[in-house]
Amino acid sequence: MDRACSIEDVKWEVLMHDCAVGVGALGAPLLVRNEDCYGVVGVHSGSMLVEDRDGHMQFAGRSAIGTWNFVDRLRTTLSQLNADEGKEDVPTRSRNACSPVMVLSHSGALLSTSL
Repeated sequence: MDRACSIEDVKWEVLMHDCAVGVGALGAPLLVRNEDCYGVVGVHSGSMLVEDRDGHMQFAGRSAIGTWNFVDRLRTTLSQLNADEGKEDVPTRSRNACSPVMVLSHSGALLSTSL
């Protein structure tokens, strides 16, 4: 876990971050702190390379798929799973607790912390 990392930019609708990663990090959650809570804002997807004017590949940064790409499907899946279990869509205790998923805009601004 790299507590000193940050989201550096959003390029091509992909979060660019500077979190330390190692072998097997693909799919790891990208967490940010919002007040007293941590939440997932993306899923690490690898490193991004871009071609320079001379045709050489240059490291552009580490990338993550932002939650805005899958949060609607996640909500639907959780609702279906909770319905199968006979539970409410959103448990009462989590309405006032920290949300596990935070949604960023394409520019990287925090839009929502509710799932």
